[in-house]
Amino acid sequence: MLSVLIGLVVAIGAVVQGVVGFGMALIATPLLALLDPALVPVPLLLLSSVHSVLTLGREHRQADWHADGARLRATMGAYFVICSILSIVGLATAGAVTTEAMQAAAVLLPFMLAGFLLSGPVRRVLDAGWIRPTVLAVSGVSAVALLVKALI
Repeated sequence: MLSVLIGLVVAIGAVVQGVVGFGMALIATPLLALLDPALVPVPLLLLSSVHSVLTLGREHRQADWHADGARLRATMGAYFVICSILSIVGLATAGAVTTEAMQAAAVLLPFMLAGFLLSGPVRRVLDAGWIRPTVLAVSGVSAVALLVKALI
């Protein structure tokens, strides 16, 4: 049961990132840290890296820092690929990229892929004028969550 819940957390995070261009770590990190701390940071970072590569592959012709929808997602995907590689190299140098972490990421990979695939139809809806409000909503909810956490 816990494995399914963890998988759903990853899938929901993948849908959000696939639709908005960011959000997988914002949604999944705090929940995974509560459910199974071993899944943060390396397994989630590995999954996020794959997601970013998929996003870049899906929308690579759209990369532009001053745009909406597909262009925003493609540009964020490119940025996240570079940052993920640097983070993985740093964590590997520190000895944190273990066989167990890679196995955990492999187990969760189908959930991330399902979320990425589900994001396809949803992104078309948001690209019809809803991307900006959605980006602001995800950012706002994340900010409020951080404030609440700081106060508790």
